[in-house]
Amino acid sequence: MIWYSKQTKLRHVKKLDELRPDDADSRTEWDGIESREGVYKKILTGDYDDQGNPRKPFAWARVLVGAQNCHFCIMLAARGPAYATKDSALFRKSKGKKNANSPISRLRNEIDRARSAKGKQRFHDFCDCEVVPVFNRESWPGKQQYEAARQMWEAAQDEADRHNTEAIATARLKSELTGKKVKPDTTDTVTVLKRYAGTFKHRGWSLDFDPLKPENPQDDGWEMKNWQWRPPATGDPITRSNLIRHRLTDSDKKHIWNGEADKRKGGHHPGANRPNKTEFPANWSKNEALHNVQRTIDSPDIVHTSGDAVEHYKLIDGVVLKAKFRETSEGSEFITAFPDRGRGVYANLLDTGIKLRAPLVTPGEYKNGTWHEIV
Repeated sequence: MIWYSKQTKLRHVKKLDELRPDDADSRTEWDGIESREGVYKKILTGDYDDQGNPRKPFAWARVLVGAQNCHFCIMLAARGPAYATKDSALFRKSKGKKNANSPISRLRNEIDRARSAKGKQRFHDFCDCEVVPVFNRESWPGKQQYEAARQMWEAAQDEADRHNTEAIATARLKSELTGKKVKPDTTDTVTVLKRYAGTFKHRGWSLDFDPLKPENPQDDGWEMKNWQWRPPATGDPITRSNLIRHRLTDSDKKHIWNGEADKRKGGHHPGANRPNKTEFPANWSKNEALHNVQRTIDSPDIVHTSGDAVEHYKLIDGVVLKAKFRETSEGSEFITAFPDRGRGVYANLLDTGIKLRAPLVTPGEYKNGTWHEIV
């Protein structure tokens, strides 16, 4: 909460430590948020002009901050400045008395005051969306996230339309062949959007949020609060003498950097724009990227195994690199290598053209398989 004097001086802005939820240490939605005090200062002071006089926004908008971007929040954020009030953007009316006083997860104390508000509840628990006032449609905090969310919604619409067109045609053909009515296996935009959100949540990807970068340039939001490296070992250690040995061939290098004719295979150079592929940081040259891949193969920080797959991981200059092999009856076969996540690493969401940030977080996929320390 903020108080202004007649002299328009900012008398008090709560520090994020004061707003910190009691159980924040065990909640992922707080990760990467504490450092963004400047973000909230900017948002909370948006209700006032340069002279400290209250201004009335023409609309309110939901803004995604990256930690808990579920498909429903993306859908609501894609509406942009379409809410008449702050509460209408943030809450829904609960149905009946059962949920009237349900716990409301919130990162900001100003909004947490609604915990005791009867007849209101957040759209879902652990929602960390921000709500911002919009005074100028051309420029407002979070406009870039809105555009990204809108782009994702439209991509989901297009995919749902394509799927349904094919499904209806397939069902019609089967009906003609069998003489029986076949119901088409159709989908909808929200279902497709849910799959998109599930993909980047599982992989630890998030929508970029350039307009809400913290004021401190040394803390650019790439490393989340509870990030740790290496992942805890869950299996027997591996001696260095037993590590897989492999020297990158020209074919390997082409696969990693340029990719194959099939866009689903390889291609991780900056700007490659290949579906569901990560890209090396824009400031890494080809030689630097391939040299670091070879370092990952030769001296990994940790090894991950799952079935016949063996993966070497190494953290280099804030980027986690991954080299993947397959164990066969004839030995170890090199499959691919790429930047898994880290500073400057972006990922392409399917073939939508949408860039997602791949920050230093511990994604859901790290929970699968077995991790082995190197001894």
